[in-house]
Amino acid sequence: MDDKSWEVFSYYSDYSQLASKLFDALIGVKQFYSVAVVGTPGIGKTSYLYYALKTALIRALCHNSHVPGDIDNCIRYIEEHYGELCMYRGCGKPDGIDEKYRFIYYTGVGDLKRFLSDVNELLEHPEVLGRRRFVLFMDDMVSKSSYQLGGEMRELYQAFKEAFRLIRLASGVVLMTAIHKNYFPDEVLSNSEFVVGRLGYEEVLFERWTYARYYKYWYGDGYYFKALKPLWEDHIPRKGIFGLPEWLEKEINERKIYTLKSVLGRVLRGGKKTRKARGDVE
Repeated sequence: MDDKSWEVFSYYSDYSQLASKLFDALIGVKQFYSVAVVGTPGIGKTSYLYYALKTALIRALCHNSHVPGDIDNCIRYIEEHYGELCMYRGCGKPDGIDEKYRFIYYTGVGDLKRFLSDVNELLEHPEVLGRRRFVLFMDDMVSKSSYQLGGEMRELYQAFKEAFRLIRLASGVVLMTAIHKNYFPDEVLSNSEFVVGRLGYEEVLFERWTYARYYKYWYGDGYYFKALKPLWEDHIPRKGIFGLPEWLEKEINERKIYTLKSVLGRVLRGGKKTRKARGDVE
């Protein structure tokens, strides 16, 4: 692991609340953990989840293998078994950890069908849920609007809701991103930690919000009221090396183009059928 990767990994390992919570979930301290992260496009939601999850995976592998000592010993152990690790913006290809656990990242061109295939396996063999810890990383792929698009997008939406229910009842981790909380199904939000990302001066602040109950006096009368407050926060440096790895960003862009082509193709085919029904000349 080079100096840039070490800086990213050590920061998430030492300071990220989310990475710590994911670590607890992966080693079985928590039965189920789901988080939904929202924020404006380009703010760094996906890189935040990716690095927090990868840090948690590395630490969990060391924990499960009873590796003694600090994170230096952990990295040495991981690289002996998986090869050199790469965890920063300039990573041009997946490393050994990415390759081994790539099944959990649903971001690439073929991931829509791959996700449906994985969900089908869960439905056919629900008994494995008690023996495996499933992780789903859904990057801008689950949206209420998907249901209205029909076809493959509708299947994805329906399959995700079913998979979420099964994994919640057994064990697993679900990570999701979107630009607004209204994109998520209601049953997902009610069982997930809701995190909001916003830009700071030299950092990106990710805040886990919750409702708190307060008591206030007003002209001699007292009353209770609810208000939102941060439950925990992650402060991620606004530095280039903390950006999404090049290989993963490329896959995400390819998936977005694929999705757009799928939607446009469906719309254009529908338009041709409408014109033909009206008797318009092609």
